[in-house]
Amino acid sequence: MPEDSSIEKNFVVPVDNPTGDTVFWQSLACLLVMMLMASVEAAASKSGGPLVGTLVSFEPSNWKVLTTLAGVLVLVFLTLRSVRDTRLLDTVMSLATIFGLTFGVDALLGPTAGTIAFCLVVVVYYSDPWVVIYDLLLCLGLAGISSSVGPVFQPGALLLVLVLFAIYDVTAVHLSERSVLFGHRLPRRRAFFSFVLPFSWSGLRTGIGKVSGNVGGFGFRGIGDLLLPTMFVISVLWHHGLAAAGSVMLGAVLFSVLSHMSFPRSLSSQVLPPLALGSVIGYLTFFLVV
Repeated sequence: MPEDSSIEKNFVVPVDNPTGDTVFWQSLACLLVMMLMASVEAAASKSGGPLVGTLVSFEPSNWKVLTTLAGVLVLVFLTLRSVRDTRLLDTVMSLATIFGLTFGVDALLGPTAGTIAFCLVVVVYYSDPWVVIYDLLLCLGLAGISSSVGPVFQPGALLLVLVLFAIYDVTAVHLSERSVLFGHRLPRRRAFFSFVLPFSWSGLRTGIGKVSGNVGGFGFRGIGDLLLPTMFVISVLWHHGLAAAGSVMLGAVLFSVLSHMSFPRSLSSQVLPPLALGSVIGYLTFFLVV
């Protein structure tokens, strides 16, 4: 994509900024797309070949190797302050997203379809797609990252990380009265770092190139809010099976909806804490019941 000259490194917005129901349901839709697609892709990867198609190969997917490597690099780089605001991280994140989407298509339809998808995504990446297309590409890319990286970790380790980040999120918001989850501009030269969430449904058809200058009409949610819960679901799916993963997913979604309906709108910008708590409840409930 063309570079955006206006880069805002520390993008924040007061927590009382009204994001409304529209933003919440958009975030939830993105989460469901990511979790469902990542689950299907992980199941296909675990089976050893494409779930759809006639050419079934049981050889390790090169796209999975690239996606796993890029995904791990993103997780490592995000913890290193020295590279957090550099072009290197932007490049790795964009490649990880593109590789992730390609791996998902490869897992479902085979290597030929994966290669075609890679070429198409690159073309779209350098065009000016609608916001809804941009968010969909990001969802599918992160689903691929989750399905390739999630199985690497034990569920307990990811659950601990998820809870720690949720606690940090709550603490940061209540101490500073500002949310680091939302910004007024699309950060980092429009790399795949944030979901673009318009405050009205009509904004979904806005070209992504016009978003940065539209200060009042869009919010930008960091990918970590939805990526961590999705990776946890995939880790549970891989190590404990579909029923356990379904329990975690159901707990996360239901608790997130209940939290949104029960708490003031001023907290609607926070999705990670209720998702984390719901994931914990769903995870523990499954093992207590079963």
